[in-house]
Amino acid sequence: MSSQLLLFAEPLLRDGLTRLLTAQADLYTVAQTPEELKGRPQLVLWQVAGPGSRGASLESLDHELQLLQERWQPAPLLLLLPAGHGLAHGSLVQLPAAGVLETPTPQELLEAIENLGGAWICGSGTGRGLHHDRMVARLHCNCQHFR
Repeated sequence: MSSQLLLFAEPLLRDGLTRLLTAQADLYTVAQTPEELKGRPQLVLWQVAGPGSRGASLESLDHELQLLQERWQPAPLLLLLPAGHGLAHGSLVQLPAAGVLETPTPQELLEAIENLGGAWICGSGTGRGLHHDRMVARLHCNCQHFR
């Protein structure tokens, strides 16, 4: 049985992410709108639009994530940020999301979705990721997941 994911993203990004996820040997069913869901999603993904777009401030991300969390609980939220978002990694640990990925590679995204059960903050390009358990933060290379 495949996991049902709810994906919020701009159309071009949404289509690419949907193709990536549905190509994974029937592991995932992707709903692009709430109306397409069959029951509750197992995971909600939100791909934030590029830098300078509306909703890129920490406060607006926090607010939108809280609304998504209230609406779709108990499904965890995975936030996908574009390169150049301008937010400090230290502030990202405060966001109410199960994980945050910055410009992930397809493999990093698939691994995060597969292993989501703790929290992720991972920045590509630097080779370093910051993971948190809501109270404790530490740096770890290669975006490894801690439980």
